Amino acid sequence: MENVIKFQTKSVRDRSSVERAIRDGLNDEGLEPKNIDTVIANMAGFIDALCFDFNFSISTTDATSIDRQMQEFQSLLDRRTNTLISERVKMEVHHLVTAIL
Repeated sequence: MENVIKFQTKSVRDRSSVERAIRDGLNDEGLEPKNIDTVIANMAGFIDALCFDFNFSISTTDATSIDRQMQEFQSLLDRRTNTLISERVKMEVHHLVTAIL
């Protein structure tokens, strides 16, 4: 039987709980509901990127396989990081363009 190391695959929070936390924080700051909806709509891609699930396990029987699996996992993390950065940059550009207009 193959030895396998299992890793947690469920995201820490699901999308609805992240969105609810943002809404609650903005509401606590006194932002109007229509403005909260706009912020959530603008942040949709970022929120989605925060809430991802992945499957990951490492077979401990073959060093080459472990290396390949670790590289695949690193690629997954790199893609997620790139998505988060991209979403953040889009928002900064949006704010800049809005401020200019």
